[in-house]
Amino acid sequence: MLAAVAVGVLLSRWLTPAEDTIDSLGILYAAVWPVADAVGLLLVWRSRRVVRFDAVDAAIVLTCFGPVLAGLFTLFRDANLRLAVNGTSEWASTACAVLLLRRCGARAVLRPLSALIVGLAVLAVVQRVYWQPQTAAAYERFAELATLADESRLSAAEADELSQLVTELGGEAERALEDRRRREGLRQRVVFSTEPIGFFALANTFATGLLIGACLFATHLADPRSTHRDGRRSRWRLAVFFGLVAVALLLTKSRTAFVAGGLCVGLLAGLRFRRTSVDAAERTRTKSTLAVVLGFAVVVVGGLLAVATLDLQVVTEAPKSLRYRLEYWVASGRLLMARPLLGSGLGQFRPHYLQHKLPGASEEVADPHNWVIEALATGGLATGVVTVAGIVSLLIVSGRTVWSAPSAGHTSKAAARPLDAGAVLVATLVAFVLGESAARLAVVLIPALATIAILPECSAATWRRAAALAGLAVAVHLLGAGGFGMAAIVQTWLTLLAVAVPLAESNASHERASDARGRVFPPLALLVATVVLAVAALFASVRPTHARIVAIADAKAAEANGRLGARVVDVALAADPLSPQAWVEVGLSPARLPRQRLAAAEEAVARDPLQPRLHLFLAGQRLANDVGGVDAATGEAVRLYPNSALLHAERAELTSDPAPRRESAARALRLDDALREAGHLDKTFAEPRRRQLEAWSERS
Repeated sequence: MLAAVAVGVLLSRWLTPAEDTIDSLGILYAAVWPVADAVGLLLVWRSRRVVRFDAVDAAIVLTCFGPVLAGLFTLFRDANLRLAVNGTSEWASTACAVLLLRRCGARAVLRPLSALIVGLAVLAVVQRVYWQPQTAAAYERFAELATLADESRLSAAEADELSQLVTELGGEAERALEDRRRREGLRQRVVFSTEPIGFFALANTFATGLLIGACLFATHLADPRSTHRDGRRSRWRLAVFFGLVAVALLLTKSRTAFVAGGLCVGLLAGLRFRRTSVDAAERTRTKSTLAVVLGFAVVVVGGLLAVATLDLQVVTEAPKSLRYRLEYWVASGRLLMARPLLGSGLGQFRPHYLQHKLPGASEEVADPHNWVIEALATGGLATGVVTVAGIVSLLIVSGRTVWSAPSAGHTSKAAARPLDAGAVLVATLVAFVLGESAARLAVVLIPALATIAILPECSAATWRRAAALAGLAVAVHLLGAGGFGMAAIVQTWLTLLAVAVPLAESNASHERASDARGRVFPPLALLVATVVLAVAALFASVRPTHARIVAIADAKAAEANGRLGARVVDVALAADPLSPQAWVEVGLSPARLPRQRLAAAEEAVARDPLQPRLHLFLAGQRLANDVGGVDAATGEAVRLYPNSALLHAERAELTSDPAPRRESAARALRLDDALREAGHLDKTFAEPRRRQLEAWSERS
């Protein structure tokens, strides 16, 4: 039962937003995993058994120790301490999660994970053929009505319709309502960007899960000895699951996932040829092997043609995508050279990255889209090397599973299917409690449960090989995609690498044995450690973050209904003194006095001193209160983000000194020219603003 709950909690992260969970309600998971470990250790202690750790467990701890140490170092630097504390809790809980899930076994983790990914693939198809066309039509209608509003030709009925559309489409539509250029950019992105995103903000995040599922099913297809005795029907079912997941993966248009999936297919084909050449008993299967390889080749070639048919720009704009990543990597390299020992600090990558972002680069990324660079840039040489060493050791050890010969034996555990279904149900329940849409959850849940009912059983060795290949594919994918800082991705990735290596029999049952490898630990000592970790995560991260988010949401709801929400914001300030967010809300509140908004802006800057836009916010409040220090605040903003055309333009508009105004206007124009040359037209200035900047830059 504990295994089903633990796996369900892991799966639930694929049913909730994965990005930016470090400062959201997703931080609740930071306390869940230590508690789950404590329950497991309590059961072990009561049964008078011991816990044995081996080299793989040590590698898991080593991998997570690097970010935890980086987070502790960050607490003594100028930084956003809320992000540092939450990030430290998240990585410590990741170690607890992977250590526990490894002891659940490869089959217990991967079977419900495979079923859930089939459900996510169905969701991708439904999004593409049903929900996205509806959303695109809504945005088209929104753009049409907004244009009529600009021309003051909107009837009362159309005004009501526009208001309803803005409510349905969210905050971006509300901001685009007053900005024609933003509106057109938003319309182009929504109407012509057809990638499914699942429960996430980015298609690349969704592609990671689909890539894992494709690798799991492909491994089973390539090893017919591992399937149940009803071979032909089993292979047809596996082929259907693989095809569905592969189609969903193609719809994401994730180039790095395609490369990683191609590598997985190539390895599987190579393994098939290797076995037929060295094993005399397999020589008669050569035709079958060739058929499998040919089938994979058809899938790959057909997939490329399908992608080109869906959107030719996926292929033609690949060089541009690579150029963007090179921009991220070069800037991250400069960050590391500026802070070689400790890096940016845990949770602090973006503000440090902005100090080194190249002119002409448009995106203010939260990570460098490369897990090795991210580990080094975040933790520096002091802790980043530790993290990379831990992951590389896991890749090496799990890689041996790929090349080992799988067991020819069959396993049939139909009785375990209720536990698999229980894991999926737990995942769905957790996602629903966290506020996910019941309709989307139902689209995933029904095909996932159906998959569990008909998914063929495979040997434990094949599950481990599938886990190792999927873990390797994720490692390749994350060399060019973001996600290493997302707990949903990193916990699943490390779990794949961990379960690929079998536990010693004594380690699996937590019993003493003289011939078992690894070191014995008393469960009571580990139980105390996990309880302490759970309490620390609860009071340092979960409780203050949750209280702040809920209080601010209540305040906004109160203000939307015409009531005063200032008292609720005060609750947020008291609940979470480390975060700048509540102070920003005070500074934006029209219910506060000007001097109170100024004091709030100063408090926000004190809690996140490297955030350039907070300094610009402070400058605006100082100007509103007619106090000095406006030029100093705007100067600090552009120092922290020297290649931002927008910040330089804002500085030119806020300052009263002709020299800084002329300098900032000229700098803003040069950066705007770089953005135009790079093709980022949606980031450039509108013509009226550009003409004003030109006038200021030429003024003597």
